Amino acid sequence: HPLDEALSRRDFQTQDFIYSTLHTMSRRQESEQILSSIRPSLVVWDECHWGERGRARRILQACNRMQPAIPVMGLTATPRRGTQYEVAFSRTFKHLIDDGYLARPRLIQNFPTGASVEIEIRAGEVTRRTLSDLERDRERNRIIVDALVERAQHWGKTIVFACTVDHAILLAT
Repeated sequence: HPLDEALSRRDFQTQDFIYSTLHTMSRRQESEQILSSIRPSLVVWDECHWGERGRARRILQACNRMQPAIPVMGLTATPRRGTQYEVAFSRTFKHLIDDGYLARPRLIQNFPTGASVEIEIRAGEVTRRTLSDLERDRERNRIIVDALVERAQHWGKTIVFACTVDHAILLAT
């Protein structure tokens, strides 16, 4: 495999690591010059599901133009179908739980919050309007927080899925 060959030719114990977001790197007009001057042994692309076009494509093309080409390894927890890239390693949610990397979820069903919001779904996603309505529901938020506080000892560590970042901050506060 080309990636294995490229990695075996490099001495990673003497390499530096440089961190840049895809957006920062691709905004720079001189991204190809940066890659050329740094000559990284490997580019690790996190959240690679966000782009095979635009900014990401420019970085990938620049890596491929280098001689020798700079290998790129993409990471994602949410792969998309129809990608042009080869999946080299994949683990299912169940395997990650069974192997102890993720906690086994305990779902609380029929947890009444008193919300009377009409849930609107478009293209398989809950609409922003629905999320906004849920976020602004003060009584619902109070019920959620009270339940968490009341059951904290029994539940232990708990993940709460909020409507937005602001909603998560509100609930945490």
